[in-house]
Amino acid sequence: MPGHRPGGHHNGGHLDNGHHLDDSAVSLAVGGPGEFTSRLGQRTLASRLARTIELEIIRRGWPVGEGLGSEAQLMERYQVGRSVLREAVRLLESRWVARPRPGPGGGLVVTAPDHDGVRDVARVYLDFARARPEHLCETWSALEAVAVRRLSEQIDTAGLTRLRGALEPTAPGARAASPRARSRSVGARSGPVTAGTPGEASVLLHLEIARLAGNPAAELFIRVLADLAHPHDETERLGQWWQHPLHAEIVDAITRGEGALAEHLARSCIRRHVEEATAHRH
Repeated sequence: MPGHRPGGHHNGGHLDNGHHLDDSAVSLAVGGPGEFTSRLGQRTLASRLARTIELEIIRRGWPVGEGLGSEAQLMERYQVGRSVLREAVRLLESRWVARPRPGPGGGLVVTAPDHDGVRDVARVYLDFARARPEHLCETWSALEAVAVRRLSEQIDTAGLTRLRGALEPTAPGARAASPRARSRSVGARSGPVTAGTPGEASVLLHLEIARLAGNPAAELFIRVLADLAHPHDETERLGQWWQHPLHAEIVDAITRGEGALAEHLARSCIRRHVEEATAHRH
């Protein structure tokens, strides 16, 4: 195929920033060029190549903005042709893993994944699978129970300030963010949560609890649930959830270090939230 070289790896194995890609990751996921060229179709090879590059990015700590090499370098490094490499790049771009940077010296650069894509797919699947309110409630409650107990034991003053800020509809970061603002904040997972939809706005406190507890899985699931439960035209009805009485009680319990009470209140709040949301939805 074009660009295929039977020889070993040369300078094309270097990244733009001088780092080497991991040889073990290459051999594990892609294998020898002759073997896969003969046994697998172009699309399958491109898929394996995309996974190899993804594994290397993960191994290096997901260095957003770093270059992985030019097209010529990557073709030589992985011993594949231009069409296979470009298909792999297309797959990586669709997953928000990496994207081509245009212009001289552009090459392939690492990007930050956007939770919107994952969230949309999960929401569609749960709709298709007919996930019932009790399923959503059980899963959400289990995730948040751990988070509120952890915060009750170790939250600091700054964390408490963020929790109380999530109770106010006019608090910084509490209003729904524009798509442009959200794209700028992608990958920033340490600051206050910003609601991206009216549904997320109604559960902002729960999202903040998950983030402060360092639980990205809980945060993502709550975002999925918010989208699943709330059509996007329900902004006015959802506004009442900004200052739901149980929200303030949860924060007070966490402030006093009463983990068991905070967990009980969180479960009650989640149950009521899911029940109301699904009642209006159907």
